[in-house]
Order: sequence, then structure tokens, then C-alpha cells
Amino acid sequence: MRFFAVLFHCVLIFSVAASAPASAQLLPGGSRDARNSEAVDLRPIHVPVISRQGAVRNVSLLITLEIDSGRREQLAPYHPRLMDAYLRNMYDMLGSGAALGSEGEIDVDLLQQRLRDVTAEIIDDTARFNVYDVLLTVMHAIHL
Repeated sequence: MRFFAVLFHCVLIFSVAASAPASAQLLPGGSRDARNSEAVDLRPIHVPVISRQGAVRNVSLLITLEIDSGRREQLAPYHPRLMDAYLRNMYDMLGSGAALGSEGEIDVDLLQQRLRDVTAEIIDDTARFNVYDVLLTVMHAIHL
């Protein structure tokens, strides 16, 4: 029974994430053109959701950045700072309950917006590439 509940939540999360409208442009630097952009998957992030009862679930996220085509190498120096900022923000949002609804469901839109804001802070106008969007390509929550 628990397996089906987790499976249902995963399907629900994926359908919400897939239906969310993409922003036309996350960071300054030009118009978005799918032919001139590429998706770069970052390392997975695993965050426990902690309540007064202790750890109540584990959430795994796979974040994908949509950047200028051929600029993957220019993104590499930003990886450590991005991962640190993403992890800190996800711990804060999930641990404090800020990203949880009244029934304990995860607010995917709120998480994605926070990831976009953090990315804009880390990758600024001095970068030699543009980030057009921050996507949650996988989100898996396991109740403990």
C-alpha cells in the first residue's frame, strides 16, 4: 500500500512539474532559442524533510539548467557554488516547512522559483553564458 502511495505522489509531482510554464528567460542576455540551448543535468540532491517527529521523508531532486549551446565548460566553475546554494535552500525550505502545504505535500512551483532565484544570484551578468531556465527534471519523495 505504501508503495502505491509513493508511486501516486511521484506521478502527481511529475505531472505538476511538466505542466508548469517555463519562463521566457531566467537571466539577462538574449532571447531564448531552443536550437541554441542545451540542457545540463547537475548532480542529484538528497534532502531529508525534518519535522518535530524527526525525519519524515527523504526528497531527491535532479536539477537541469538550460544554457547556451556549447557553454557546458563555462558552467563547470559554478557547479560547487550552485550545489551548495541549492542544498542550503532546499534544507531551509523543506526543513522549515515553507515549501510544504497543509497536508504535507511539496509545493513544486515554490521550490522551482527558489532554485531560479538562487541561480540568478550565483550566475550573474559577468558569466560568459546565459541560463534560460532551471528545471526540476526528477523529484522523488519517500515517506519514512
